[in-house]
Amino acid sequence: MGSLHRLLALAAPLALALQPACTPPAAPPLAAKVASPAVAASSAAPESLLVAGDSGTVSTTDEIIVGIQKLETLVAVRPAVESEQPALLRRLAEAYVDLESTALRDQLDRETRTGSARVHNPSEVAARSAEAERSARIVAAARKNAIKNYEALATRYPTYCAAADLHCGDEVLYFLAYEHQQSKHDDDARRVYLDLIKRFPQSKYVPDAYLAFAEWLFLEAQSDPARLVLAEQAYRKAAELPPPGNRIWGYAHYKLAYVYWSQGDMPRALAEIKQVIEFAAKFPALPNAERLGVTARKDLVPIFALAGDPLKAFAFFKTLSGDPAGETRGALAMSVELGQSYLDTGHYGECVALDLDLLQRAPGEATCKLIAQLDRAIPGVGQAGATAVKAALEKHKKLVAAARAGCGGPVDEGRPGAIHKCAPTDPCSGL
Repeated sequence: MGSLHRLLALAAPLALALQPACTPPAAPPLAAKVASPAVAASSAAPESLLVAGDSGTVSTTDEIIVGIQKLETLVAVRPAVESEQPALLRRLAEAYVDLESTALRDQLDRETRTGSARVHNPSEVAARSAEAERSARIVAAARKNAIKNYEALATRYPTYCAAADLHCGDEVLYFLAYEHQQSKHDDDARRVYLDLIKRFPQSKYVPDAYLAFAEWLFLEAQSDPARLVLAEQAYRKAAELPPPGNRIWGYAHYKLAYVYWSQGDMPRALAEIKQVIEFAAKFPALPNAERLGVTARKDLVPIFALAGDPLKAFAFFKTLSGDPAGETRGALAMSVELGQSYLDTGHYGECVALDLDLLQRAPGEATCKLIAQLDRAIPGVGQAGATAVKAALEKHKKLVAAARAGCGGPVDEGRPGAIHKCAPTDPCSGL
């Protein structure tokens, strides 16, 4: 555990980010928290909630606040019934989390509506701004109290379970650490995540704890690239448990691709992205899996442009494009996009090789875009590759001529690279 502790202790928060070609998607959402059960009636109003009591209207947040007040009273008036305390603390913590989530939703909604109403009704803007501020105060107060009650539960009743192997100490630590993160208390969050890993090594929340450390390390690597090695280790630990039990497995491998991308290790980055796409296809019902697969396919193209063989591109994309059986439209679109990546990065010889290969594999499809790419790539080929390109063009002279003849309309000079217009019947339309 010593080396693990050192690895995790090194994760220091910095508001920085590595800058590969695109921004990674957000981490998968938290596991759903257990809804708070109904509470017993009481009329006490704890001072900690007075910040939320300045509205005369009944709303969702106000209804939650009433329930919290009743729970606070139960916790205060029945401390002698020790067997009931952990369940009450858990219910109270969850109620504060419910309040936090509802108030945060209200805050974001009111801020959005305030922006849209700004020009039309200044008085409405002022009212909504005040409502958004109130919601923000409720969020802060609720988060603080959720932390207080989770901390009390974790400290005083570390072995408590609501039922056998259900809602136990590992879950309490996980939610406590998450609330600390939301409050920007990163040192406290790291402390609790490390406690979770040490005390509950078999918990289903351990991957999430390692993921949190990996994300901190990944961010810090902007100023200290050596941290990428530590981030890699933490992402690997987050992905040790297999899916579907480990819902963040795909995201951990996605971020591993970014680690290798940042290190310039493109073959390993390509292998990781491939695993993510296969994960998304195999487990589409997991949270965020579908979105992760879409994003990974987009990243696959620029990574392949730096690591793959253009003559193998179409076959490679075909297995990962998500095309239905018998269709190749997605693979073709990815291949055409690869040609654009080659152009953008000055790999003109690779672009020529790719486009000639695609003209053979998919005659009559996307020919206008392929011809346009060829017309841009050929002049850019240097002396070193000129002979090979000239020979390839001569070999496929008839194929290129036929494709060019099928492109209707003049060159569109208004677009970068003078992209040819597609003929009405050309399947490249819409790609």
